[in-house]
Amino acid sequence: MPKQVVPPAQQAPQLVEPLRDVHVNEGEQVSFQCTIVAHPGKVPYILLLTLLLLLILIILIKLMMMMILIIIIILLVMFVSTPTIFVCH
Repeated sequence: MPKQVVPPAQQAPQLVEPLRDVHVNEGEQVSFQCTIVAHPGKVPYILLLTLLLLLILIILIKLMMMMILIIIIILLVMFVSTPTIFVCH
């Protein structure tokens, strides 16, 4: 029976350098070190789509805010710069 090839993203992490035995006295500090090789899987399509839609939404909101600001500035310029004449009788 042929050996099945598993893509790296689906393989379990591999312990390249295992933990070693350490002898310490009670109360002493100890640290352990090992080396693991892993291949993370691809980012799910739905996550990428969600991030893209969120980015588009943020851009649209910013554009709408800029348009509203421009309209307010235009209205202010139109009404504030219009000279008003008062006539006293």
